[in-house]
Amino acid sequence: MKYFLAAALLAASVAPAGAAQPMTFTERVEINGHRMPIFMEVYLEPASRSKIAVKVAGNLRAVQVNIPALLSGVVQDTCEQRIALQLDKARSEGDHIRLLGRVQLIRYRCDAEGDFDTRRRTISNITQVDALLHGQIRNNCLFASLEELTIDPSGLIGGVMNLLNLTERVSQTVREDLNAELADTDMCLDMPDALKALDAHIAQGGFRDFGDGQLGFVIRGSVDLNAEGVIAILHMLPELGGAPCDCD
Repeated sequence: MKYFLAAALLAASVAPAGAAQPMTFTERVEINGHRMPIFMEVYLEPASRSKIAVKVAGNLRAVQVNIPALLSGVVQDTCEQRIALQLDKARSEGDHIRLLGRVQLIRYRCDAEGDFDTRRRTISNITQVDALLHGQIRNNCLFASLEELTIDPSGLIGGVMNLLNLTERVSQTVREDLNAELADTDMCLDMPDALKALDAHIAQGGFRDFGDGQLGFVIRGSVDLNAEGVIAILHMLPELGGAPCDCD
């Protein structure tokens, strides 16, 4: 998380002096091999002669749009049972993320264990699924964990599923699969190595609802200006569009 603040300081180093508006810049987060943009606004205030107070607000719309597809798929496929999860929407709720979609259950009868050629459908159901994720930003990466999962099948088939305890068993299978997918999904910012030289401190931060269910984050903290960090910034000015520095 500290590198969000460090990136803000890099943006400040090439911003026009006295700019009244927040500075804006874009970083990339890599999720399962796909790089997605995060649009940030940076607010800076002097805290002391050697410290800058920083607030970073980031728009995670690109991540929000892609989360449902990343977490959808076949959860279980055996001769006796197939469970598929199709998530359609992700929306922000405070510092949480709510996922909405459908789960499909198909039960089969097989002549022998693992004999897919002889399996015959006995029961099938598609019902709504509602999952609530708790999101965090740690060590320059986005993390999420499942807090709640609701599957409530309706109608006659739903009643049969509840009677046979299938609903609870499907819920447990989907819960385990989602937690495994979330743990395996890599969502880390691609930051320059020079940012590691900057001494950033986090006061508070996390995911936020930016209105109408749009996912974002807000981080507040400070960055200490030390000699090593200042030199790192100066060396990176050419990459950021500033004048080169002969600092050696």
